Amino acid sequence: MKSPNISEEYLLLRRIEIGARLRALRLERGLTGEQVGDITGLSKNHISRIESGKYNFNFDTLVLLSVALNFDIELILK
Repeated sequence: MKSPNISEEYLLLRRIEIGARLRALRLERGLTGEQVGDITGLSKNHISRIESGKYNFNFDTLVLLSVALNFDIELILK
């Protein structure tokens, strides 16, 4: 449930910020979106939409990405 005090714009900006962090981690590890997709079972397009902030992904997806990219979830959520 969304809090009435949080705007859609704020949520979009946070998704974009988190997506950019995920993309940076993927590139740091020398992986393509397709390779991350193979590890997680997500499509390359799905990975791309997450990294660009165009997709409102859930916690389970974040866990999959944390395993694939080998990072602690708290690193992304700061």
